[in-house]
Amino acid sequence: MNPSPTGRRRRTSRPSASPAPRRLPFRPIAATALAALTALALVGCVSSGRPSASAPEPDPTRTASAPKPDPTRTVPAPGGGTVDQQIPAPAPAPTVDTALGARAEVDSGVSIRVVSVTPTTVKASTPGEVSGAAVRVAVVVTNAGKAATNVDSAWVQLTASDGTFGVGTSGGDPTPLSGELPPGSSASGDYVFMLPRPRGRSVTVTISYSAGAPVARFEGSVT
Repeated sequence: MNPSPTGRRRRTSRPSASPAPRRLPFRPIAATALAALTALALVGCVSSGRPSASAPEPDPTRTASAPKPDPTRTVPAPGGGTVDQQIPAPAPAPTVDTALGARAEVDSGVSIRVVSVTPTTVKASTPGEVSGAAVRVAVVVTNAGKAATNVDSAWVQLTASDGTFGVGTSGGDPTPLSGELPPGSSASGDYVFMLPRPRGRSVTVTISYSAGAPVARFEGSVT
């Protein structure tokens, strides 16, 4: 290579290297967006769990369609009448009086007879009952009528002459009247009443074979 006229070597130019990529300063854009989305999600959850202030909770005790009662309105009785009307008491059932052991004809061929009233001693069989002296009353109901008679609702009472009531008890195995009584048949029942010192006491036995039927009343002594 010939030297240049100036006596200096010519510098051979080299291709310059491409400049390094320029780094941009870090900006937390993604982090900011993520935080905003998280905040919106939390607000949505909280707002969905609480009712809006513009939509109050309904009152379960109030019904919009139910009219309010008027306390001043007078409603007539279904069967008529007023609170000032006096209704006469129903007439008592007829009573047939007779002696112990006799037959009382009470209604449409139905008759009642007290077969016996005897002293006994019973032992309490259920809570609340007591053991002691008692009276057993044997009763027979006869149906001589043309229709069957039901004696399921028959009842019997015993009262001493001094006003002492005989207290019914399940002790002593009583067998009350029950069932249907066909025409021409009879039914018997035993009733037990607690009564102090029963032997020889004067008593009254009152019997009705059915609710509303005539009452038979028998008087005599415990034997």
